[in-house]
Amino acid sequence: IEMASGAIFSSLRRRRSPTLEAFLAPVDLSDVALVQTLVTVVNELVSCFSKRSFFFQRKNTRSLVRKIENHSISGHFHDLNQEISTLLDVFPVKDVGLSKDVREQVELLLKQSRRAKLFIDMEDDALRIRFFSFLDEFENGRIPDSAELRSFYVDKLKVIDAASCRTEIEALEEQIVNHEGDIEPTISVLKGFVAMTRYCRFLIFGFEEDELDLENG
Repeated sequence: IEMASGAIFSSLRRRRSPTLEAFLAPVDLSDVALVQTLVTVVNELVSCFSKRSFFFQRKNTRSLVRKIENHSISGHFHDLNQEISTLLDVFPVKDVGLSKDVREQVELLLKQSRRAKLFIDMEDDALRIRFFSFLDEFENGRIPDSAELRSFYVDKLKVIDAASCRTEIEALEEQIVNHEGDIEPTISVLKGFVAMTRYCRFLIFGFEEDELDLENG
């Protein structure tokens, strides 16, 4: 659990801020030029967060990966919201010839972005912490209770057979291949998750899938 809590917000601070030019623009803009400037600013902001693909952008993302990246994904969206809030703070609303409706929309967006808080799905986070605690037990030479492991994988994560368990393993292995150096969890932790999930595959499902492969072969 200590290993998990130590990494909770580390990835949230590791991001590239937009360039200064993203916040600087002349105030004497026509409607068309203003829209074009705003599009440029938004593109600059999005580009800062597009280097790493999110879990929902991957076809083979599985339950374990989603739980592991719970804090990271929430943090990325929170950071993006903070950047937008900063942009709106310095945007010269009164100096730009905006219509009343547009000005009200900008002010409303600013209020909403200021109130926005980091949202963490508590149920997913509880599972993430539990997952780390299992790994911590293995690393300290203790084997977690088999009934608890079965309940975690089958009941909580809905890993119902050997095939789906193997898919989870492959998704974790893909995380290792695509891992960036400053992203939590580290490669060593991901490898620990892979090893633990392989262990649970045979603990819970035995050689079920291997026997089916032999029959089909």
